[in-house]
Amino acid sequence: MYLYVIGGSMKIYEVGGCVRDSLLGKTPNDFDYVVIGSSIEEMKENGFIQVGKNFPVFIKNGKEYSLARKEYKTGSSHKDFYFDFSPNTSLEDDLSRRDFTINSLARDENGKIYDYHHGIEDLRNKKIRHINRHFQDDPLRVLRGCRLAAQLDFTIDRLTIRYMKKMVSEGCLEHISPERIWKEFEKALTGKFYIFLKYLDICGALEKILPEICELKNSLENKKYHPEGNSFGHTMSAIKTADKLYPNNSLVKFCVLFHDIGKIKTPKENYPHHYGHEELGATIIRNICSRMRIPKIYLDCAINSCLNHMRFYKIDNMKFGSLYDFAKKVSGKEENLYKVCQCDAYRKTNESIKGLDIKLSMLKAMIYCQKNTHFDEIKKISKGENIEWIKKRLKDLTIEKYRRNFYA
Repeated sequence: MYLYVIGGSMKIYEVGGCVRDSLLGKTPNDFDYVVIGSSIEEMKENGFIQVGKNFPVFIKNGKEYSLARKEYKTGSSHKDFYFDFSPNTSLEDDLSRRDFTINSLARDENGKIYDYHHGIEDLRNKKIRHINRHFQDDPLRVLRGCRLAAQLDFTIDRLTIRYMKKMVSEGCLEHISPERIWKEFEKALTGKFYIFLKYLDICGALEKILPEICELKNSLENKKYHPEGNSFGHTMSAIKTADKLYPNNSLVKFCVLFHDIGKIKTPKENYPHHYGHEELGATIIRNICSRMRIPKIYLDCAINSCLNHMRFYKIDNMKFGSLYDFAKKVSGKEENLYKVCQCDAYRKTNESIKGLDIKLSMLKAMIYCQKNTHFDEIKKISKGENIEWIKKRLKDLTIEKYRRNFYA
């Protein structure tokens, strides 16, 4: 899979994330190649097809190659650069323009690693570190640093954090589109999302992007149930639990982030109680998702979890009609709701967690019966009887396959 010399002075190297990931023992998702000592004309003569109009990127045999370049800042946006693609650009020149030392590694056709900025040492130390002062030229690097820390479970170098704080304080995030910000959030959801949020908060970016989440710091909680003392601390602890229980479930983590967001709007005179925070939260979530251009699947699941997580805990005390209505509301999202409640109840005992499993089984049983010909008969007979009755009737009337799944 390694690279080759085409002829003359043209050389090709693997660079960036694919080298980093392979050194970490991970399978790279994609491969990036940089070409040294060539020009657009020479690339075309050697069978490379140019695909970038303003940027010399080429395709050959299904792989993407770019000419080595130097960058010069021309404006405030992460897109405001002048690029120099001179054939005299060296490999070190190209690697020095990159964001972090661990992304500034290259590998040649013989497997030799080129490391001009001590990236391998930072990989060993699990550290995200900027290369030089030009780190500040690209505002997107603030988010990328936090996201990489989350995906790799690395720490960010203290001097790099200082640069990030300075960039945020100077308004760098104002030059990044909502869609691009969301893209970094979405990638971070696949890693340790708690780490992403922690570093966003440390460098001041969280307050700029999601001020509503930062407002949770002023929302007091009953320390008997949430010893962190405020809703922000509780939310972050719940996120950490989601990272542990559901590391690959982006929807659950997103919903956990916003499950208590309505508490920023509840009356302070009622603290530490937050009556009605579910409905208040749904409105806030709609505004955030609109502002950040977040896809509808995340919006719908987050609103469902926000509105219904408190009711989920009360399933075994519901009358038949209430459970019937509740099941209608959450049908299709009941598994996600259960997982959010698991993370929300992270401090509960094993017995309490087991109680959540029973509630989910009851909810699934009701949803099943709503789609089953037996259900109208059950509803007529029940006439508001208490939940103990329906638990028995559901066991009696659901099919054997279902009973094996949920009542074994």
